Amino acid sequence: ADYRQNIRAREVFHFDATAPRSSVTLPPAATTRPETWYNTPITATFTATDTLSGVDHIEYAIDAGPWQKGQQAVIDRDGKHILFYRAVDKAGNVEMANRVTVRLDTTPPILRHAVVSPQGWTTKNVYTVTWQAPLDDSGIAGIWYKVGSAPLSATDGTFFAGDSPTHFSVPREGRFDLYLW
Repeated sequence: ADYRQNIRAREVFHFDATAPRSSVTLPPAATTRPETWYNTPITATFTATDTLSGVDHIEYAIDAGPWQKGQQAVIDRDGKHILFYRAVDKAGNVEMANRVTVRLDTTPPILRHAVVSPQGWTTKNVYTVTWQAPLDDSGIAGIWYKVGSAPLSATDGTFFAGDSPTHFSVPREGRFDLYLW
C-alpha cells in the first residue's frame, strides 16, 4: 500500500515562544541639562520586530494610565512622566514592558521680583540686577535682559546664564528702561 494515498489532510503548525522587541523614538529635546526637558508637547513613535509570527500590535501607557494600542503616544501635560511600551506578537507573546522618562515644561517662568542697583541717578556706568528665580518644573537656565527698547522676540536681548546677579552698562548718558524675562 502506498502511504501517500491514505493521507487525507495535511496539518501545519507553528511554534513561537519568543516575545517581540520594541523601541521608541523621541524628538530632540529643548534642553539636556542636567535632565532632558521638552518645552512643547511631544509625540513618541514606537516600532517593533518579531522574527517568527510577526508583530500584532504595540501597547503603551502613560504614568499609571491604562494600556492603549498604538504606534504613537502624545504627551502634552507638564511634569515628569513615565512612558511604558511593549509589543505583542501574533502568537500572543507579550514583551516585558520598557520605560522611558519624559519631562515636559510648556509654561514659561514668570520673573516676579528684580532689583537694579544703584537706583536713581548715578555717575557710574555699571549696574547690577538681582532677582528671585521663579519656581519652574525644569529649573531656570538664566535670564534675558534688554536695555533701552522693548524686546521684539523671546531672544531679542542678552542672555545671562545662571543665577542672579548680573552686571551691565548702558551705551550713553540718559534715562533707560530695563526689560527682564
